[in-house]
Amino acid sequence: IPLAVLFVALHVGFAATKPLLPQNAPIEELIASAESDDVTQWSRAIDFLGRRGSEAKPAVPALIRALESPSKRESALHALAGIGPGAAEAVPVLIAGLRQWPDHSSARSVAAMALAAIGPAADSALHAAVTSPDIRISIWAHAALAKQQPENAGDHLRFLGAKLRDPNAVITNEALHAVQSLGSISAPLIRELQEASAAGRVDEGEAM
Repeated sequence: IPLAVLFVALHVGFAATKPLLPQNAPIEELIASAESDDVTQWSRAIDFLGRRGSEAKPAVPALIRALESPSKRESALHALAGIGPGAAEAVPVLIAGLRQWPDHSSARSVAAMALAAIGPAADSALHAAVTSPDIRISIWAHAALAKQQPENAGDHLRFLGAKLRDPNAVITNEALHAVQSLGSISAPLIRELQEASAAGRVDEGEAM
């Protein structure tokens, strides 16, 4: 290969490589990078948007679009949770996601936690969701409300505890993931977790 051709090829390659944005980059630039196909670019940008909190509210539409991508979904959910009340626009999509991601329990968990982080703007949707005929939506709505208001979590924990005793293993395991996402809030359900494990309704390793 002639040296001149090689030099041009290298120059084009370096020019095409965008520098990585810092965490304090303008929100508009982070939004543009979040919609990139370059995994390094979008993963950093989405993470940084979540760290910017309410300042990143203009990024919510882009993060909602990112939920359509299985590879970006969980990162976008974490970012929406980080934005908190400013992400109220995402509430309908997050509620729908509790049902639409049946094979991605970790995404449902983060969606529920994002709803909890959004706060009062998500309350009416969550209270409607607890009565959903779709048990997955109901379970995660209860978990989100328990996370949002730990001091009033009793009814939600009782519901989740009952689902841990359900003879249907699919329901039991869904409840297990929801309970585990609550951390110390779920302490009153230790006995139910142990009973579910002893009865073989959940995998022993998952109940630890």
